[in-house]
Amino acid sequence: MRLYLRRLCALALALATVLIAAGCGNAADAPSGPAETGTESGSETGTPAQDTVEIGANYRVLRSDTGSAELATRCGQFRTMVARRIGTEIAIKTDYAPEEEGVSEILIGLSKRQKTVDASADLGSGEFVIRFDGDDLLILGDTDETSLAALNLFIDTYLSESKEGALTLPRDLNIRMTVRELNLTSRTEGSPLKHMYSD
Repeated sequence: MRLYLRRLCALALALATVLIAAGCGNAADAPSGPAETGTESGSETGTPAQDTVEIGANYRVLRSDTGSAELATRCGQFRTMVARRIGTEIAIKTDYAPEEEGVSEILIGLSKRQKTVDASADLGSGEFVIRFDGDDLLILGDTDETSLAALNLFIDTYLSESKEGALTLPRDLNIRMTVRELNLTSRTEGSPLKHMYSD
């Protein structure tokens, strides 16, 4: 129980650090567009757009066909965790699968999808991002290793204490940091990237 509380505190500290850094950053670092800010484009009042996104049967996991074996394995475990959480199977495909009408994607790693290409072009060395682009969820880093770190952080944050039913995420979800920053925030408990999942 004590270990769980320490890890929870470390994760909360990591997220607080990201939010503070985002608030203190310069204009070039500031998020832009409705997917990152949660506000409708052109809205003068800054009224939030739809506040949440529900991950359901209309989603599939999409990973790179050329990614590392470790990332591919973790993507499969992630799909199982999500399916268990929402109570229905979801597909997992590689980036050779064509996009499908009415199917949103959880894009993991450096796939060939244009949304992934665009997001990865803006990443620095050792950096990862977890955010929505429309209804698609992007979980990726500048390498397979940083993509794995991003995926593990997402699992720790949203799936490790999973309850049955909907997996509802904030539409303005926007975590961007380096693996080094993530490790620094969890130094007292060791890296949260070392997982003990046996799925």
